[in-house]
Amino acid sequence: MKKKNIDEKFDEFFGDGIGYGDPDAKWQAERKFQLLMHKQMKKIKIINIIISISINIIFVLIKIILRWF
Repeated sequence: MKKKNIDEKFDEFFGDGIGYGDPDAKWQAERKFQLLMHKQMKKIKIINIIISISINIIFVLIKIILRWF
């Protein structure tokens, strides 16, 4: 999720500035925001895993090439 999308979702949850008259409404908004944060962190972790695997593959290929010479 792009930063712009996150900002839009954040504004959607908390942008009106009128506050919460109902404690359940506040709880639901905070829960939605926590789920949004969780989704974003999950995407970041997947990207980090892909980068790590790619780097490891590159190192393995370099080691294989160096052993042949």
